[in-house]
Amino acid sequence: MLKFEPLFNNILVKPAAEQEKDGSIFIPEISREKPREGTVIAAGPGHYQEGAFIPSCLKEGDQVLFSKFAGTDVVINGEDCKIMAETEVLGKIVREPVVLKGVRLVPTEGRMFEMSAVTD
Repeated sequence: MLKFEPLFNNILVKPAAEQEKDGSIFIPEISREKPREGTVIAAGPGHYQEGAFIPSCLKEGDQVLFSKFAGTDVVINGEDCKIMAETEVLGKIVREPVVLKGVRLVPTEGRMFEMSAVTD
């Protein structure tokens, strides 16, 4: 089993599976392009800028958005991944819990939620 540790401000991202939508309208590939979503598998410690160390603002498990052409495609332990600089990430996805009538819904990966009773 290969262990990969990114250097400096690089990260290893596992892209989320693309979801195909059924429909009868053909949309050209160029019109469908949207930012891609993925999960940070590993992050480097950070980098030096003008003599000061700047730590990485991403960590393992973070959900991120990146452009289609960001990073370098690699296969690690049989899984398709991307190695990219932290600066190629467009943003971090933050999923906040939602509370509805005494039930807390916490978003998880994909479109799933974990439910728990609110005791506050």
